[in-house]
Amino acid sequence: MSAQTNESAMLRTDNTSYSLEQNVPNPFNDNTRFNFSIGKPERVTITLYNMLGKPVDQVFDGMLTAGSHVVEYEASALPKGVYLCVMQAGNFKETKRIIVAR
Repeated sequence: MSAQTNESAMLRTDNTSYSLEQNVPNPFNDNTRFNFSIGKPERVTITLYNMLGKPVDQVFDGMLTAGSHVVEYEASALPKGVYLCVMQAGNFKETKRIIVAR
């Protein structure tokens, strides 16, 4: 997994910008990427959960600078199905539905 900067649309919250965009592609077979933005330097976690709410994989966990970022994700170990992708950065938390379609 790697984080790279990328321009993206943002949601304004308390004068800082936070967003998690839908992963691309979605549905996907093995590889996808997550585009997101944070408004200040802080720890970001992106975790995948199954539909029962059990965490199944940690996509990213680390400190990042303010701005737009991209995380590439390889999901070959996940079975076909629907998952919830939860990004958390400080008080910001957003969830997206992702589909692994083998």
